[in-house]
Amino acid sequence: MKTILKGLLIFIGIIISIIVFLVISFMIWWYYSATQRIKQAEIDRKVFTEQCDTFKYVDEKLEISFLDFKPTEIKTIKFSLIRNHKVIKTAFIKEEDLQHDVFSDNSHFFSTYLPFEKFLKTDTIAITIGEEIFYLTDFHHYAYLHYGMFGYLGTHDCRLSKDYKINNVEKQEFIRKSEGLKMNRKVKK
Repeated sequence: MKTILKGLLIFIGIIISIIVFLVISFMIWWYYSATQRIKQAEIDRKVFTEQCDTFKYVDEKLEISFLDFKPTEIKTIKFSLIRNHKVIKTAFIKEEDLQHDVFSDNSHFFSTYLPFEKFLKTDTIAITIGEEIFYLTDFHHYAYLHYGMFGYLGTHDCRLSKDYKINNVEKQEFIRKSEGLKMNRKVKK
């Protein structure tokens, strides 16, 4: 009886040891695999972003958001597409065509899409609202890596970055009225 019990305990011990060994082996493999996917994602992000940034044109719909403007100030927004210091196209968007929200602090939020179907990344977009003008420059694409439940999948697509410049300053979340250049500003000699 004691030998059967002793044999059974040894058998259970061996089974538990095998299970523990398999679990630890799986955890080590999982950790190694995850760190390799993270490293590969960083390498791919750099390589694919360089590839994506070779696109010459912007043909995505870029949403532009405005903050700190009063509804009475935004009756019409003028968009001008500038290439080589010449206006190529001009478009107007009226207030009723804008998406409009009011935040809890009574600040107004307006948004719309750029009215140009396709333009060069080197072009400048001039946005005129009343006496304020905003110049959007430095458009570029980046690689958007695809992730699944277990990490990086090894695939990507190219997307337009929202990290462009407004009046030669890195863009914040919105175009704010305070960032605008006054059109009637006099230059001191």
